[in-house]
Amino acid sequence: MPFEGAEKKLALMIHPAVSGTPLRQLDTSFWKTVVAAAGARILSDIRSESSTAYLLSESSLFVWDHRLVLITCGLTRPLQALEALGRAVPLDCLVKVLYQRRPEVFSEAQPTRFSDDRRQLLRRFPGRDLAVGNDPRRQVQLFVYDRDAGTGAAPDTLEILMTAIHADVCGEIQAGVPAHENTSGKLGHHLRRWFPGFDWDEHWFRPPGYSANGLQGADYATIHITPQAKGSYASLETSATGPVSPSTFIEEVLAYFRPREALVLGYGRRAISLQTAGATLYAYSSQLLSRQELASCGEWPVTGLACQRHRERSPVSDLTP
Repeated sequence: MPFEGAEKKLALMIHPAVSGTPLRQLDTSFWKTVVAAAGARILSDIRSESSTAYLLSESSLFVWDHRLVLITCGLTRPLQALEALGRAVPLDCLVKVLYQRRPEVFSEAQPTRFSDDRRQLLRRFPGRDLAVGNDPRRQVQLFVYDRDAGTGAAPDTLEILMTAIHADVCGEIQAGVPAHENTSGKLGHHLRRWFPGFDWDEHWFRPPGYSANGLQGADYATIHITPQAKGSYASLETSATGPVSPSTFIEEVLAYFRPREALVLGYGRRAISLQTAGATLYAYSSQLLSRQELASCGEWPVTGLACQRHRERSPVSDLTP
């Protein structure tokens, strides 16, 4: 059975005024239990002065003092991690919850559907759900709960979710790189260029696959690549876009991976920057999906941009080292 690269995402925020142990001070053994509940394992971690990034057997976990982002792929169930978290952190302390699923490549193998997850969340949180995208087969489905808009807006985040990535990129990942050669090769060149000053933690999987987490202060970046012949997939998520504009950043990422299709999601101020980004993408046609302000659920603006590669034109990166 091919591996499912498309991720599920769970983002949580605790009110800063809540007393108790900050999330970052909970020890690694606790986070191992939380991650195991979702069906994954912690492989390694890196830390900055503001956050901790755990590299998982199925994607990533990022932890700050009062919020976290859990991203998992494969057949994982991240809402089970939420239940495990509740054994140490009262879930009624949560003031923001975002749960996100995009269409899986092999959806028939998944243990739950979004409708199942939505029902589980509604038992605890009076949130609402929406879909980003007009085609039901390609929509990203979201559940959003915001108890207290006074805690501030959700963090600015940019996600680039890519299907059917180019054979050259798949070949590079399938060839693999020794673990001691940190962020080396063409991919490492691009990561250092896109995220100058970031510290990186990476893992090369067998069967072939690649994951990396990057940190710089409170900013984070994560990349995951599944290079299999059927259902190849790559994702990049970050709170920073380096020294270039968001539109240039998106174009450079697409130029490297050359996916047949990509969905770009922007949250917070990144949602605003996507309003004009699609007009400048070389070799891709793009459709700006309706921006959902979610006014009744607090400050969770999100914009989606659907990108389709032109058959007659192929993006060529001029960044090859």
